[in-house]
Amino acid sequence: MKPLLILLSLVLFGACSTTQEVADLTLPELIVQYPLPAFPFPTSSTHLRIEFKILVNEDGTVKVAELLYGSGNDEWDSATIETIKSWRYTPALYKNKPIKLWLKQVAVIQFSEPQFIPLQEIVFLTKEAADSAYNQLEQGSAFEEIAMLYSVSPSRTQKGTLGKINIQIYPLHIKQVLAELNDDQITPPMKFGDRYVIYKRVKEHSSVILP
Repeated sequence: MKPLLILLSLVLFGACSTTQEVADLTLPELIVQYPLPAFPFPTSSTHLRIEFKILVNEDGTVKVAELLYGSGNDEWDSATIETIKSWRYTPALYKNKPIKLWLKQVAVIQFSEPQFIPLQEIVFLTKEAADSAYNQLEQGSAFEEIAMLYSVSPSRTQKGTLGKINIQIYPLHIKQVLAELNDDQITPPMKFGDRYVIYKRVKEHSSVILP
């Protein structure tokens, strides 16, 4: 069974001490989440709760990740921490300035079989840019062309192609929309962290011609 992150909550870890300081602080949001490793042995449990603390850099990368309460399996716990270090967050802001911040994170993980579908994406920094591109797609512009012109994701160099993606790794509101997509159908712009994304489900046996 594959682990599926179903709940993620952030708690300040030894940070602000006054109400005003908390009011001036904007907590990070998870925007890039790589899937956790497969659990190494069969389990009758339907879920697992873990706790860890992370130090989020000014650019949103994870500088340090430490497990506070794990699964009890050293191999999986170690691999999980390495995966968490590759996650990406929006920067924490204090009075609108990026700062490093320690956070305690609690995750409840449900064991679920993966659901892979072939996807393309176009990622935008603003809703206005996403809405404009969506209108162009609705009017017949090629998805690959719009991805090359406007996407801010590294997938832009592949014309937005992601390949087969386990949609269980996405937040619930995105996963539900992706699960209902038909071949060659696109999603409206959806908020993902601090960005906006348009997805397209490609046909199982079709391929995008890359340069």
